[in-house]
Amino acid sequence: MKIFAILLTASLYAMTVSAGTEYFSSPKPRSVFKKGTRVTFALESLPELEGHPLRANLYREGGDRALVYTMKQWTAASLEDSDDGEFKFDGLLSRYLPSGFYYVQLDIVGGDNEDPVKSYTFGVAQKANIRYEDVPIQTRKPAKPAKPAIPAQPIKSTKHTTKPSGSAKSVKTTKTTSHHGISLLRLHNKVL
Repeated sequence: MKIFAILLTASLYAMTVSAGTEYFSSPKPRSVFKKGTRVTFALESLPELEGHPLRANLYREGGDRALVYTMKQWTAASLEDSDDGEFKFDGLLSRYLPSGFYYVQLDIVGGDNEDPVKSYTFGVAQKANIRYEDVPIQTRKPAKPAKPAIPAQPIKSTKHTTKPSGSAKSVKTTKTTSHHGISLLRLHNKVL
């Protein structure tokens, strides 16, 4: 039975290698990062862009492997000089990310993505000083904190009506002062 498990594991590894997946050199496997931190990603070389833009997309590891958001985007022209060595970029892990496991993948927009280039799976948690195995998996997004409410204050208003001499029109002006201290002046024309 153990031999069967070893052969099965070896064949799955061979399929992964033959699929052409290339992994980033940084961050290292099983890394854990705190929400809201900036992470440096590094890889030996870029995939063939053939004039297409490139995106560094953050994906959630697991069931649906859904795109969470795009961390960075480059045009092919901006990456022309990047062929001569290691390529690095920084990506921000949102403080609103649910805790769990993620990876970053370089996706060629409108191009061939058959041989993915991606990071090893890493953990994202409220605290960075926990073990990879202890990263909690949050199944739904936490609610964003509410914006502080502007205290309701009464709006002060004064009304003036003037009737210019020799005219059949009266002009009504309303001066309003908002709770922010901004004065607004409104003119209303009435025909008598």
